[in-house]
Amino acid sequence: MADVPPGVEPLEEGDPTEIGGYALAGRLGVGGMGTVYFGHAEDGRPVAVKVIRREYAREPEFRSRFLREARAARRVARFCTAEVLDVDTDRPEPYLVTEYIDGPTLSDLVRRGGPLPAPELERLGVAVANALTAIHSASLIHRDLKPSNILLSSSGARVIDFGIARALESSTTYTRQGLVGTPAFMAPEQALGQFLTPAVDVHAWGGVMLFASTGRMPYGDAVTPVILYRVVHEEPDLTGVGPGLHALVQDAMSKNPAARPTTADLLRRLTEGGDGRAATVATRPGARPAAGGSDGNAGGRDGRRSGGGTADHPGAGDAAWSAPDPVTRPLGADRLTPPSRAAPFPTAGGPDPDPGRSLPPAPVTGRAQPAWRSPAALVAAIVSAVLVLTVGTAVLLDPFGLRGDGTPAAAGSPTSDPGAAPGGTPTGSGTAGPGTPITLADYRDQDAAVVTKRLRESGLTVRTASRQSGTSQRGRVLDTEPPAGSSVSPGSTVLLRVGDGSQAEARGWRVFKRYAGSSPINASPIIVVNPAGTERQIGTGDNPVLAPDASRVAYTGPDGEILSVRPDGTDSRQITDEPDGSSDHAAFSPDGRTVAYTRNIGGVFLVGADGSGRRRISTVRDAYELSWSPDGTQLVFRRGNDQSLHILALDGSVRNLTGSPVPGAAAVEPAWSPDGGTIAFSTSAGGIYLISPNGGDARQVAGPGTWHPSWSPQGSLVFVQDDGVGDFFAATGPVHVMNPDGTGNRALGGQPASSVVRWAPSARQ
Repeated sequence: MADVPPGVEPLEEGDPTEIGGYALAGRLGVGGMGTVYFGHAEDGRPVAVKVIRREYAREPEFRSRFLREARAARRVARFCTAEVLDVDTDRPEPYLVTEYIDGPTLSDLVRRGGPLPAPELERLGVAVANALTAIHSASLIHRDLKPSNILLSSSGARVIDFGIARALESSTTYTRQGLVGTPAFMAPEQALGQFLTPAVDVHAWGGVMLFASTGRMPYGDAVTPVILYRVVHEEPDLTGVGPGLHALVQDAMSKNPAARPTTADLLRRLTEGGDGRAATVATRPGARPAAGGSDGNAGGRDGRRSGGGTADHPGAGDAAWSAPDPVTRPLGADRLTPPSRAAPFPTAGGPDPDPGRSLPPAPVTGRAQPAWRSPAALVAAIVSAVLVLTVGTAVLLDPFGLRGDGTPAAAGSPTSDPGAAPGGTPTGSGTAGPGTPITLADYRDQDAAVVTKRLRESGLTVRTASRQSGTSQRGRVLDTEPPAGSSVSPGSTVLLRVGDGSQAEARGWRVFKRYAGSSPINASPIIVVNPAGTERQIGTGDNPVLAPDASRVAYTGPDGEILSVRPDGTDSRQITDEPDGSSDHAAFSPDGRTVAYTRNIGGVFLVGADGSGRRRISTVRDAYELSWSPDGTQLVFRRGNDQSLHILALDGSVRNLTGSPVPGAAAVEPAWSPDGGTIAFSTSAGGIYLISPNGGDARQVAGPGTWHPSWSPQGSLVFVQDDGVGDFFAATGPVHVMNPDGTGNRALGGQPASSVVRWAPSARQ
C-alpha cells in the first residue's frame, strides 16, 4: 500500500485489514498485550491502532483499565505525547487510535548510533522534563518512563505509552500497591511496592539521561531480581555523564524521593545553562551534598551500548528527526538503519503547538539542526520554561498535596522510612558524644537498607557490595567489613556485603517417587528427603505430595486409595474410601487442612486431611495432576479428553488455561508458583513452560530433556533432567533448580526422581 513509512512491517496472515473504519497497512509492533498497526483514517491521515488481545479483553476489569488509559492520555497537554483520536472498548478486541508519530525511539537511536553529544542531551532533557510537567499537571504519574517510551519526531520528543499511568485520585489504589514499571528505570520506592509520587518519574528522567549520555542501562545488565536489588541498595554508575548534567542526574536519581528535584526544578536548572544545584537541593531535607561532576565527556561513540526496550514496547521506526530542508541532515540520520520493528504505540497527546521547548544550542560543527530545535523553537522553549516557573508555579510545584520542600504533607506517609531499628543497633550511637567509638553488631541476615540507615545515623560512612546469594537472602546482609564486634570511629567506612538473590534456591522437605527396576508406575518407592539431605523410603505408590508444614505425606497407594503418613513413614492412615479404588492425584490445600483428589471414573473431590467431610466440587471427567493456587480458591489440572490445562474454582466452574505449545503433545503436570503469579507446566514431549493464570505471558524456559516441573518454597523452578526418554511417564533423572527466567540452572543434590518433586519449607528441621 502507498504511503507506508519505511520500517513498517507488512501485515501477516490473519491480521485484519480494517478496524472501526481505519484501513490497516502494516505492523508497527507486537507486545504482550496486543498488536500495533499502521493505518489511515477515512480522511487519509496516518494513524497508529493498538488492538488488544482477546484473552485480556474477556476481563471487564481490563476493559475498564483500557478505557481509563485513553481518558488519562486525553488529560495530558498534547504538545508532549500523541493525540488520542478514537477508542472502542465494546468490541471483542478493543482498540485505541492515536496520531502516527514518524520517528525513532531514544532507545533505538542510542543503540544504533551511540551516546548523544552534550548539546543534544540538554535539549532532550528539557523536552522530556516539559512532558513530565504536563503529565504531572494532569494529576498523573507515568510510572514507566524509559528510552523506548520516548519518540523523537520532527516536532520534538514525545513521551508515550500511558498504559500503566494511574490517576492520583481517591478512587484509585494503583499508585499504592503492586510492582508496576520497567525494573531498569524504577525508583527504589517503586521497586519496593511503596506509595508513589511524581518523584518516581524524576528518577526515571535521570535514568533516561544516563542512558542517553553513556549508552548504559542505569543499573547494568542482569536478571530482574538483581536489577531490583541494585535499584534499592546501590548507586547508579554516572561515569561518562558530562559535567553539565552530572549533578542534576545524580540528584534526580537520589534514593530519597524528597531529595529529588521537581520537574520545574529540572527545567530551571537546565535553562539556567549551569548546574544551579545549590538553589534546588539545599532546601530539601535529606538531600545529598553536592558531588563533583565527572570530567568525562558526554559519552563517546565508543561507549557500551544497550537497548532500552521491553517485550511490550518494540523498537522504533527508522524515520529520522527529519527537517524540511532536504540539505539539512536530521540528528542521527547518518547512524540510523532500518529496524526490525517499529515504534511502540503512543497512548495520549497530540500535535505540538509549541515544538521543541529546547535549550539554545551550543555551537555545533558538521551537524545540522532538525526542525524541532530551530531558532524559533528554541525561543519558544525558553518562553515555555519561564511560564512553567511563573504562571504555573502553584500547579506544578505542589499539585499532589506536597509541602514546598517536596516531602509529603502528612507525617507518617508510606514513603517515609519505617524507622524500625534492626536488631543489634551499634553501641556508641544515638546519645554518644562526638568521637565516641562504635562497636559493630552482627547484622547478618538483616535488611541491608535498614542497617545502612542506622549506621549512617551513627556517623559512619556505609558502602554496599552485592554478592551472589539465594533468593531468600536478596537485600540481606551477608557479612561486614570490619566484622561484627569491631570498634570503629565516627566517620569510618563500613562495607556491607549484601545478597543479590541471583542464585536459584531450593531448601526444605521434599518428596517424590523413584522407579525401582520393574516396579509398576503406581507402586514405585515414595522417597522423602529432609532439609539436611537425608532420604528415606516411606512406602510404595504414586503421585506423592507434602503437607505445607511437612507434617504429613499423602500419596496414592497401590490399591487406588489416598494414604497419609508421617515423613518418617509412621502413622499410616487411609483418608479416602472409594468403592472402586479410583482415588488419585492428591493435593494438600495451602492451609494443610484439606486434600483435593480426583477419581479416574470422574469428579474432583475435597476431603479433610483426617479423612472427614468428603464432598464433590466438580463432575469433570479425566482430571489429572491437581495443583492449588496459593490463596486456596482454585485448582489447576490436566484434562485428559483434550490434553489441555484447565482451572477449577471451588464453586465448580471450569475455564480453559492453555493447550500444549508442542503439536501432537499434551500439556502436563501444572504447578502453581508460591506467589500465585505463574503456572509452570511441561508437555508429554518434554520442556518447561510458564504461563500466567489468566493465560497470558506464555513462554518456554527449558528445552527438551526437562520434565516434572515444580516450585521450591523460595520461588525457584525445580525439574528433572533426563535426555534419554521421550515421554514424561518414563522420565527419571537428577533434580535441577533454576530461576524462573531460565538462568542459574544447577543440579540439586544427587537423588534421582521419577516424578514431580513436591516441597515444604524447612520449619521442621
